[in-house]
Amino acid sequence: MTENLESLKKETVFFVNQNYHLEQDNRRIFSSSIHLGRTFDFMQGAVFSLREEIMNLISIYIFVTAHLHKVQSHNGEKIQSAPNQFNEFAALSRSKRGEDDVKIDEIKKDVKEAIEILLNKIGPNDDTLAADLLVAYNALIE
Repeated sequence: MTENLESLKKETVFFVNQNYHLEQDNRRIFSSSIHLGRTFDFMQGAVFSLREEIMNLISIYIFVTAHLHKVQSHNGEKIQSAPNQFNEFAALSRSKRGEDDVKIDEIKKDVKEAIEILLNKIGPNDDTLAADLLVAYNALIE
């Protein structure tokens, strides 16, 4: 009986230790799951924010491209009617034609000027567009 009692005490100590370690592991796993849940929520918010920013940039790009095309067509008519007249967006025109010698700084300058024109032309009801154009303009300045 004494030997059985000692054996059972040893097993009890072993199971108590094992239970303690399992509870610690359980607490760490639970803490990690809470941390991962918060990280997931943060990342999901970042994805939604980036998606909205991308859509805004696409809108700006489309708007600027359409306006530049309109301006380029208008400038093309001016150039045909007055061949010696200066083309405001020459770098963009040359780049569009595929000329390789156009420097990126020249293109940025033309896009910056186009954004300035757009900012002067849009009405007071286009606050979102104005804000998006200012973001693009500031990015070109840097």
